[in-house]
Amino acid sequence: MIKLMIKTISNEAVIAATGKSWDEWRRLLKQTVREEWSHKQIVTYLRENHHLSHWWGQTVTVDFEQSIKGRKIGQTQSADFQIGVRKTLDIPLKKTWDFLMSREGINFWLGHIDMLALEEGSAYRTDTETTGIIRINKPYHHIRLTWKPRRWDVESILQIRVYTTPSGKTTIALHQEKLKNDHIRDEMRSHWKKVLNAINEHFTNPEE
Repeated sequence: MIKLMIKTISNEAVIAATGKSWDEWRRLLKQTVREEWSHKQIVTYLRENHHLSHWWGQTVTVDFEQSIKGRKIGQTQSADFQIGVRKTLDIPLKKTWDFLMSREGINFWLGHIDMLALEEGSAYRTDTETTGIIRINKPYHHIRLTWKPRRWDVESILQIRVYTTPSGKTTIALHQEKLKNDHIRDEMRSHWKKVLNAINEHFTNPEE
């Protein structure tokens, strides 16, 4: 979406919004950005040092990566891909987390497993032979794990984070990295959107 929108944003519009033209931002970032910086680090740099909004930071970063660094959308410095999807639920954080960590909730986002709890350091295998290891589990904050379907030859990193919005709702933010190519990235984005929609549906339209 941002890639398509960049093509329609004129130099005049970017100057009016950010104070610099596309070429000026590209030159500045080419001089400033270090080789090891990730997409997120560039966005953070623009926000903290040039006071760009999150949207403009993302937009300028994507333009820079495509025109200077030759990356595709979602591609990281190490040439793998990543995605981020989120969903805000009208549910308290504690209730949301407790559901995600319950057997029923785990079935929604991870699959059917024999484990009763997702403990740090423990390995898991689902009924569809997706495998991985729980790396971090911080209750009511986030969980991080490796995630590898049977058909993949490399594992990815999956993180689910929850936080409370100013209005008291709960956002589930899901991030997956070390994806092999942009096709898998698109596949996983679609998959996780469906998962988050299903979780939202569970709460908004519970079965009688």
